[in-house]
Amino acid sequence: MRRLGWNTLALLSILLLLICLWSWARSYFPHNSRFDTADGRLLIVFWEGRYMPNYNMIDPTDDKTYPGGGALWSRLQDFRANGIEEHDFLGFGTISGPIVSMRYHILAIPFWFLALIAALTATAVFRRRRHRFRVQSGHCLKCGYDLRESKNNCPECGTAIPAGT
Repeated sequence: MRRLGWNTLALLSILLLLICLWSWARSYFPHNSRFDTADGRLLIVFWEGRYMPNYNMIDPTDDKTYPGGGALWSRLQDFRANGIEEHDFLGFGTISGPIVSMRYHILAIPFWFLALIAALTATAVFRRRRHRFRVQSGHCLKCGYDLRESKNNCPECGTAIPAGT
């Protein structure tokens, strides 16, 4: 019962840490933002300024008329003469610039990169769990053979058994 309490407390502290980190990072960005997807990328759209419907602008706050981040990206590319800055490399990209009374910023992160990060994290967690299981249960760290009856070397792969196990 005591262990369950500590585990619950640890989980709550990790959750609080993640909320604090998210809030801290969010405090540096403009308050107007939304997440979108287009062309195999996650788009984070930020905007500043006031929407003026008479100038054929895109209103990112209206879900009914907002065409999506991909359309906004294309629209910004059409306004290159107005000081639009664009950078694009391997799917990563940024584009920012003013359209009439609003200034847009779009950050693009490709999904292949997010999938790679998730796969590497999952692999590291799986390897760590397997190593910890082998140490705790008395198995060979190299091949996983049960070493409870062995004395000097692993009978399966010949690895020396560490002292004190």
